[in-house]
Formats: sequence, structure tokens, C-alpha cells
Amino acid sequence: MGTSQRKDREKEARREQILQAAAKLFSEKGFEAATMAQIARQAELAPGTLYLYFKSKDELYFALLEPQLQAHLQCSRRIADDDPNRPADEAIKLLLNESARYYLENPGMIYLLTSYHAQKYRKLFTAERFDQLRSVMRANADVLVELLERGVRQGIFEPMDSWATSILIWNMSMGMIQGQEARVFSGKQHRGYEAVARALDLLINGLTRRTPPDK
Repeated sequence: MGTSQRKDREKEARREQILQAAAKLFSEKGFEAATMAQIARQAELAPGTLYLYFKSKDELYFALLEPQLQAHLQCSRRIADDDPNRPADEAIKLLLNESARYYLENPGMIYLLTSYHAQKYRKLFTAERFDQLRSVMRANADVLVELLERGVRQGIFEPMDSWATSILIWNMSMGMIQGQEARVFSGKQHRGYEAVARALDLLINGLTRRTPPDK
């Protein structure tokens, strides 16, 4: 390995070290209370070194949040596109189970998605970054919209407002996972997978068509 490659790897490792430290402090203290000095100490770096990688706390927050949304989108897209003929209820269960698995196995990451709403994002980030986040969030919701509409076409689901239903499902899912994470932080054992299974059964049952489609 050449000197340049080694330096690049060292820089990337240090950047990841900073991101992990920031994620831990944001989840424990909240964005407002966590400081760049605390993040530097958590990462075992000098504050000056931290600023070589991230100019501000909001830049650090964006660097944590945006990749999570992109990774979630890629996973959802892969599940939706894997088999166009897969029953929509099965695809939705796969998608939400995968989302739950990721956040339950990465305590604290759910904070990045649930701690700020759109108006705070707008104030926190530049217009370009805000639009980027909003675009990825919308794309994530659109995947679920596609699956809901597929389910209607397949005769599995009742006709619905697919966009409003997708938002309701994501809010329900995030709230449930956040509740299980709160159990972990309070020293209790989460019942996440059991809770997810029950919620998905209720969800699919509520969407399932009760009447035969019009001929």
C-alpha cells in the first residue's frame, strides 16, 4: 500500500470515528446539548482535529442522517424491485421487518430520524441540504406507495389513499421502534421483533380487501 492510500484510509477511519462519537452523544444528550468539544473528547481527538473534518455540528448531523436515509432507500428499492409479482403484503412485511431489524440492532440511530421535523431541518441545514433530505425522504415514502398500489391491483388491499396510508405506516413503524429503543435505554430488554410482528399482522389485516373486486 502506498503512502497516499494509507493516508486516505487513516482519514476515512478518523472520520468514521468522529461520526460514531457524534451519533452516540446525539442519542444520549440530544442535538442541542451535545457540543463539538464533547464529540471531540468522545472520539479521543483534539477539537482542532475535529474541525478539520466537520466545520459545524449541523454538518456532522447531516453527515450522519443523509447516508442512513440513502441506505434505507436502497434497501427498500431492492425489496420492491426484486420480484414485481411478489404479493404486496409480503413485500411490505419484508420492507418493514428490514427497517426494524436495522434500527433495533443499531441503538441510537432512530434518533437521527425522529428527533427533528421538517421545520427544524429547514432551519438547521442549508436550502440545498434540506432539499436533498426531503427528496430522499419522499423517495422512501414513494416505495411504500408503489407497494400499496400494487396490492390494490393484485386484489389484496382495499382501494385507499396510498400516499396518506404510506405516511401513516412509516409514522407507526418509527414510533414503535422508538418505543422499543426507549426500553433499551432504560435498562429493559426490547421486545422489538415480537412487537413488529404483531404490528405488521394488524397492519396487513387492516389493509386486506374484504369485498371482491369489481368485475
